[in-house]
Amino acid sequence: MSAVPKAALESEAVEYRRLADLTALASVKQHLLAQASAKESEASKIAHASPASQEESNPASKEKSTVAKPSVRRRPRVVLSSYAWDQNKEDIKLYVSLAGVEDLPVENIELVSDASSTTVEVSDLAGKDYSLKIILAKEINPASCKFKQRKGKLLVTLRKAEAGTWTYLTAKEQKAADARAPKVQENRSEALSSVPPPGYTHTYHPEFCHDLRIHAYSDNPPELTCCPTPQLNKTEDD
Repeated sequence: MSAVPKAALESEAVEYRRLADLTALASVKQHLLAQASAKESEASKIAHASPASQEESNPASKEKSTVAKPSVRRRPRVVLSSYAWDQNKEDIKLYVSLAGVEDLPVENIELVSDASSTTVEVSDLAGKDYSLKIILAKEINPASCKFKQRKGKLLVTLRKAEAGTWTYLTAKEQKAADARAPKVQENRSEALSSVPPPGYTHTYHPEFCHDLRIHAYSDNPPELTCCPTPQLNKTEDD
């Protein structure tokens, strides 16, 4: 394939046609038009050639493609798992310790919340990115959530969807507590079933009984009575 650039071939074709329009000789006109068609055909082949073929025909392009692109260096990413929290009737307060966060541009901090979770993203703090995500035990109002930069920490305020006291912050803690609840209730029921009913009196005789049980939950426990002493049948030999 010709090494002449496509634009040059097209220019030559235009010039041949211009000259053909100027000449009055039929043979010269025919020759010029034939040259114009040949140049146009060659330019068309270059236009439909594969990118690889074009690079081969263009040494400058091939040299440019061998230049290595600079690699993009990514910052280390730290997933946070430690924080402190507090609450009042209206809000949940999260305290996330991050040294130097008070000097970070505010646009490097992002708080993303929905009804059941909140995520804090901190970018380029001392050459690292930080992330904290919490799946919450109860619902919050995302539109009213906010954060403030304090010395060495972030203060994140989450507005509760319903005012009140949260026993647990995360859904994981709440789920674990819910799983324990039936077992505690079962143990309590078993303990209550082993207590004698009100007014229960256990009779015994010291010689034949070895335990003593009264209903300890009663304010006025009944008096203890003994079972009758067994009467032994005497024979004439006695």
